[in-house]
Amino acid sequence: IDFGPGASASPGAVTGVHHILLTVSNLGRSIRFYRDALGMKVEYRSFHFTMLTAGNFGVALSDKPWDFEKKDEPKGVGMIPHFTTSDMDAFAARLK
Repeated sequence: IDFGPGASASPGAVTGVHHILLTVSNLGRSIRFYRDALGMKVEYRSFHFTMLTAGNFGVALSDKPWDFEKKDEPKGVGMIPHFTTSDMDAFAARLK
């Protein structure tokens, strides 16, 4: 999601979000949640990594820790994705 250069008067400021990266404990289960429950589209999938999108926003899922991640932490700690929807009731019904 890119809000364009007018979103901030500060040069070099963040103007949007391209994707978030989540390290997950079960890639298959996580793909099913983001694809089936949230309706995201799988753009790319490999053995340990998947990229899903909703419009211009992406969620990257990996079941293999990256070198920059903290060690000995449960996978996925510290990331809380936020989503938008035009129909919260329909969204809630999908999750039930």
